[in-house]
Amino acid sequence: MTNLLPPEEQHRIEIMYLGRFIFIGGLALIITAFIAAILLAPNFIILAQSQAALEHKVIAPVSASSSIEKSDLLRAKTLLDVLSTTTVITRAPSKTIARVLSYKPAGVTINHIMYTNGSILLQGTAGHAAVDAYHRALSADPIFKTITVPVGSLVGNDQDFSITISGNI
Repeated sequence: MTNLLPPEEQHRIEIMYLGRFIFIGGLALIITAFIAAILLAPNFIILAQSQAALEHKVIAPVSASSSIEKSDLLRAKTLLDVLSTTTVITRAPSKTIARVLSYKPAGVTINHIMYTNGSILLQGTAGHAAVDAYHRALSADPIFKTITVPVGSLVGNDQDFSITISGNI
C-alpha cells in the first residue's frame, strides 16, 4: 500500500508529531519533578529544622505563661519524638536485612522481603533442610527474639517458604 501524500506533506506531518511528542514528554517530566518536589519538601523542611535546632541548641522555655503554650510545647515535643524515631528507623532496617541475608545458606532463594513494625518477613523457595538450617542460623543470633517458620515450610522438597523475624530490629 502506498502513501498518497507528497513527501513534503509527509515530512511536515512527521515534524508536527515530533513536536507533540517533545511537548508531552517535557510536560510529563515537569509534572514528575513537581510531584517529587511536593513529596520531598516535608522531609527536607524537617531535616533543615532539626539541623538548625542542633546547631543553635535551641532550648524551649521551661515555664510557659499559659496553658495554651504548654499544650503547644507538649505537642511539639511529641511530634519531634515521633519524627526522630522515624529518622532512626529508616536507617536500621537495611543493616538488619543485610544481617538476616548473611545467614542465608546455599539452596535458599529469597524472592520477597518486607519490613513492617519491627519485624521482617522473608519469602522464597528452598528445600526443608535448607529452611531448617536458615531457621537455626537466625535463632543463634541474639538480636532476633522470635523466628517463626510455618510447619508447611519444613515439609517436602523445594517449595515456597516464609519466615517471620522479630526482635531488637
